[in-house]
Amino acid sequence: MKKLSGKLLTCLVLLLTAVLLLSSCGGKSQNSKLGLQAMNEGDYDRAKRLYNFAIEKGEADSEDKKIYEVICAYIDAQRSLKAEEFTQGLAIIDGCGYDYSSLSIKNDMDKLYNQLSDGKYADERIRSLSEVTEAGNLERARGMIDEINRLNLTTAQQERLDKLSQEVAQLLTTDEAGKTVVYYADRPEDGTIPMYSEADEESDIITEIPGMEPIEVQGFAESGFISVVFDKKSGYVKSSDIVSSMPTYKENEEDKENDDGKDDGKTDAEGEDSDGEKDGKKDGADGKNTDKSGGEKPPVEAISADDELHAITAVNLRTESNTDCEVIDTIPAGAEVTYLGEMEHGFYKVEYNGKKGYAYSDYLQK
Repeated sequence: MKKLSGKLLTCLVLLLTAVLLLSSCGGKSQNSKLGLQAMNEGDYDRAKRLYNFAIEKGEADSEDKKIYEVICAYIDAQRSLKAEEFTQGLAIIDGCGYDYSSLSIKNDMDKLYNQLSDGKYADERIRSLSEVTEAGNLERARGMIDEINRLNLTTAQQERLDKLSQEVAQLLTTDEAGKTVVYYADRPEDGTIPMYSEADEESDIITEIPGMEPIEVQGFAESGFISVVFDKKSGYVKSSDIVSSMPTYKENEEDKENDDGKDDGKTDAEGEDSDGEKDGKKDGADGKNTDKSGGEKPPVEAISADDELHAITAVNLRTESNTDCEVIDTIPAGAEVTYLGEMEHGFYKVEYNGKKGYAYSDYLQK
């Protein structure tokens, strides 16, 4: 009987030892299990605390520790986003050093990374705008404001942009002597631009402003619109629809005599006839590069291949160097393009946003 009891006790001890070994080797601790569940539910603060408990108690395995690092990186990067420390937040995620693609946190982590990247890009563009404004390149600054307004900005970024916009508006609307600068509707004499009731193309149109009519500019609004007064009416027009000097659309008498047909009705920023002809010649056919007023433009040699140019107003990017061909894209005012070293019929060959084509040279400059 005593021998049987001794053997039974020994078996119980061995069984308990085996259970403990199995628990320590293959099973997850309760804190780790609960931490994984919290992470899957998107409760990252709770998941962090539970995994931390498991680590402190020595219950966490190597995978638990890696998941804990990912959760910590997400929380810290999210804190950086709120503080608008975008570069720091990106560095935190990049420095995580663990492939979290199989974890439920992946989608939230990728979204956070994109938000940080967008915030960093917007910050860089606002800094560039400040430099361009300080340098006095106001037309380019105006185009950049339109571009930046289309980005997903934080509240603080929008405040900085609004402040710069008001500064640019003040500089654009008054000269050094404090006199008001006159703006004009950037359309042919028989064309018009719409004045909206709000800074939105979906809002009501108050009136149509005839081309080349003077407009009183009040200041910038959101999404590429400018607050204006015309004919004692207040409203908003698109920034790209006005210019600070009289548009050069009027033909002189000699041009009219040589023109055997009317304009084809296109409203391309290039302002060329559909066949690219002027005074019976193709642009540049006489060996000179002339602008619309007949004056000689700076030679192409003044610009080298791979130089960065910017659009002084919105201009079409086309498949060929004429206005009859297909439009690939529209280059917004202020946007940068790369000059590819070719010029044909008054068009520069350029690359914009990964697309190569031709844009009218009068609307591109260094």
